[in-house]
Amino acid sequence: MEADHTRDAPDAFLAVAEARRDTLGTRIGLAAVLLLFCILFTGEVWLPLGWFAAVVVTQLADRAAVDALLSAGPGRRSVGVHYLTASTTIAAVVWSLAFLMLWSMGGASGKVVATMSCAGSMLHVAVVCYHSPRLFWLMISPYAFMLVGPIVVMSTLTGDVSPIAGIGLLAAVLGFIANFFASYKQLRRMTERVEAARAEAEARRLEAEQANTAKSDFLATMSHELRTPLNAVIGYSEILEEELAAGGSEVSASDARRIRSAGRHLLSLINDILDLSKIEAGRFNVTIATVDIRTAVDDVVSTMRPAILANGNRLAVHCDDALPCETDEILVRQCLLNLLSNANKFTSNGDLGLRVTRDGAMLRLDVSDTGIGMTAAQISNLFRPFVQADASMTRKYGGTGLGLAITRRLARMLGGDVTVTSAPGAGSVFTLTIAVDAPAFSMAA
Repeated sequence: MEADHTRDAPDAFLAVAEARRDTLGTRIGLAAVLLLFCILFTGEVWLPLGWFAAVVVTQLADRAAVDALLSAGPGRRSVGVHYLTASTTIAAVVWSLAFLMLWSMGGASGKVVATMSCAGSMLHVAVVCYHSPRLFWLMISPYAFMLVGPIVVMSTLTGDVSPIAGIGLLAAVLGFIANFFASYKQLRRMTERVEAARAEAEARRLEAEQANTAKSDFLATMSHELRTPLNAVIGYSEILEEELAAGGSEVSASDARRIRSAGRHLLSLINDILDLSKIEAGRFNVTIATVDIRTAVDDVVSTMRPAILANGNRLAVHCDDALPCETDEILVRQCLLNLLSNANKFTSNGDLGLRVTRDGAMLRLDVSDTGIGMTAAQISNLFRPFVQADASMTRKYGGTGLGLAITRRLARMLGGDVTVTSAPGAGSVFTLTIAVDAPAFSMAA
């Protein structure tokens, strides 16, 4: 048997209060319909109008209790809970008086309407108050009594129905009530399971966020610690290369050159990891300033040209005139450098293209290549950290699989994005968009 894991009173009452607030208009409207039935079937006017006035007053008092509870601070909610308990109970009692009126004065049609309305009211209570067993039982009691009481009275006291008919009616009503309470219990169980699953999912999400933050902090710290000695290795290898070359020891100078090249490659990988960890940890700053895009593009192309020539590739550049924009120049350069480096890495003895244009409020930079291209499945993993198109590419071309993931995140921080179109053997086109007037976006990117 499952335990009834009742929600904490403040949470349960807050949930009921919100539901009561949202359904106030519906309840007033249903009361107006019930008023018409009472007038129609009882032939009375003032008595139903008096009942309706009492309903409106109690419903407004209930709304005041709801507002008081929802606006109260945690330390004052106990008072609001008692106020809401009293107001909802009184409202239920007043509402149920209409069923007594219809039963006693409405004839056969009134009895049918009273029974159906009473059953509907019970369903309404189950839907609105299932969060709080206390409120549920307080509000359901008047309606349950109004279903059972008139039948017992008719069959035992007034003689309006025969004992056998009374027993049949009573059995039917009790069967409905039993099924109703069984359904309510099942609803409670389902709700508790959903809430438990939601709480567990939230706990796991928080654990994952904490683990991810710890990982990012660790990577940032380790990357920083690795960069310092690695920069020293690169610097000393450059000095050693120059001294060996000047001394005529070309073989040893070539070895020093390989050390320097390997060190720079390793430094590039560490920088990628450091950038990603900064982004994930929310410590990557965006500095907005007026940027001359043509100058930034020329600088990036000059930086990449030796590597492009080394791969036997040709680069065609088109840049529209007068493209000033408000953005972060360093991040724009890094995005473009990553895209050109990626295109050059996967292209040999081919053509690369860079086209920079203005597209409305966005700056558009298209980087194309005639390289190996990609399938749709490979593209789906392209912007995920530490993932390349497949393992064989990692072995053949190297890299951490971070460059494009970082590029997309940086582009989104600048109000843009990175997209790609590609086909196997047909090359690829990466499109980098950046807001011309980019605000300093939050790290939600």
